[in-house]
Order: sequence, then structure tokens, then C-alpha cells
Amino acid sequence: MPISYEELQRIIEADQPPLFPPFCLVCGYDLRGSPSGRCPECGRGFIKGEWKKELVKLKRAANELRDANEWAERAVVIAIVAAVAGVLGAVLSGTCFGLFLKVVGVIGGATAALLGAAVFRADRLPEWAGGYGPPPRREHAVACIVLGAVAIAASVVFL
Repeated sequence: MPISYEELQRIIEADQPPLFPPFCLVCGYDLRGSPSGRCPECGRGFIKGEWKKELVKLKRAANELRDANEWAERAVVIAIVAAVAGVLGAVLSGTCFGLFLKVVGVIGGATAALLGAAVFRADRLPEWAGGYGPPPRREHAVACIVLGAVAIAASVVFL
């Protein structure tokens, strides 16, 4: 990894960022000490000062992935509760409480599935920049999507 996440943060928040990036935003090649505005590894050119916008995008993607992972962990619990509510709603079908549980199952299942899908949406960091954010927790995301679908199916099929 070319620089640490803290160094990335310091560069982004600096009043006067360097004219050229300290590393290539495409391939991760260390550009410190390189006088040109072009990466010698992949050939990517950089405009003086404009690369800071791309660094902000990289940091935003890392933060989105971190947040999506945290929400997916919480959404597993939501999905389990929604699936239980959907099954109980199907068992108590025909009662007001059963209808309420089915609604909870559908809303909770949809919420859990969407939060799980956010992990895949946020998984956009370049391969070389994996150290700037946490690894995607795909197992939580898949569990959320599957349990959310079970909760919705249990709630809707037996309406």
C-alpha cells in the first residue's frame, strides 16, 4: 500500500495539497519523487491539483464500504427478526396480530435485503487500494439478502 489511510486523510484535508499525487490512483504505483505528471507504470496522466478530487472519491468509497459492512452486520439481526415475524404472521393468519407480523416481516425483510445489497454496491475500491477500507463482508450481505427474501416470502405467500 503506497500510503496509510491517515496519510490519505492528511493529504485530503491539507490546505495546500501537493501538485502531483503521491501514488497512482489507477495502479497504486508510488509516484513520490517522480517529476512528471504521468505514471511510469501504467501511463496514466495527472493534471496538477486535479487528482485531489479522485482521492476524495477513494476515501468516500472506503468509508461507504466500512458503513455498509457495519449496517450489514446489524441487518442480519433485522432479517432474523423479520423472518420469525413473517413465519409467525403466516401461522396466525386471519388475525389482526398475524397481519401486523406479516407487515413487520415484509418491511424488515426488504430493509435487511437492501442493507445487504449495499455491501456489494459499496465494494468499488480498486484492488490495490484494499488497505484503505475494510474487506467487504459478503457473508453478512448474502445472509441479509437470503433471510430478507425468506421473511418477505413467508409474509406474502400466506396472505
